[in-house]
Amino acid sequence: MYVASGISGDIDEIVDLLIAIELVHLFALIHDDIMDESSTRHGVPCAHESFAAEYGPKTGNSIAILLGDLVFAWSYECLMSYIEKYPSRRFVIQQEFTRLITEVIHGQVLDVISPVQPIWTQELIIQKMTLKTARYSFVQPLRIGFAAGNLLDQQSLFAESFGLNLGIGFQLQDDLLDALPDTVTGKSSCVDIKTKQQTILSWYMHHKANPQDAALFDTYYGSSTINGANVSRLLKESGAIDFAQDLADEYFVKALSVIPDNSSVWQQIVELVKHRKK
Repeated sequence: MYVASGISGDIDEIVDLLIAIELVHLFALIHDDIMDESSTRHGVPCAHESFAAEYGPKTGNSIAILLGDLVFAWSYECLMSYIEKYPSRRFVIQQEFTRLITEVIHGQVLDVISPVQPIWTQELIIQKMTLKTARYSFVQPLRIGFAAGNLLDQQSLFAESFGLNLGIGFQLQDDLLDALPDTVTGKSSCVDIKTKQQTILSWYMHHKANPQDAALFDTYYGSSTINGANVSRLLKESGAIDFAQDLADEYFVKALSVIPDNSSVWQQIVELVKHRKK
């Protein structure tokens, strides 16, 4: 978002807006960890787990929900602080900010219902990734940044194309990281498979894997006691890991293809996402 704004050097002009977006993401992650029943993030206990250690699981979840609500309120406080300073940008910034919230909630609804739905198509899984990750983490922050720099009219198409492709590639990488041990990523391992989340990896196992691998995967899918190393081995040997990685690389190539020739900073962002380890 900062790069999209076109502001260089001193970030005072846009810092409130940057904080507002960061706090929205923090709020969403606090709630997401509760819904996903995750225990760690970045190598430390999730908020609800920290509270549960002192007050028990039910109360821990309740306090973490309230914490997320408080962080959400702080994000709006920062948003209001920004648009009070720049009232001419008020309408477009509020519109794009609200769209970010609306779309991620839509995506999260798909995320929540997917474990209790029949096996999805690849297209529906991509739609979930688009709303839950690509638009929320990339497209809308880019649009808000361009709006802050009065550049949205000229850069709207770039924000949509670059952000969408980079965001889907990012989520595919996230699905791959989920299959790694928590000692590598710093977050709970195999959460998607334990909670029967529908991802490209699970889609592959149900549609492309050989019958023996598919049957073994189904014994893991939805089990809270699976061995992460065994799951990772199955996903690798079945071809699911390579399939998801190749698909992620395709989206990264698409993101790179829309970058203007003289914009190395956008290329660096793609490389940073592509090679992240957590």
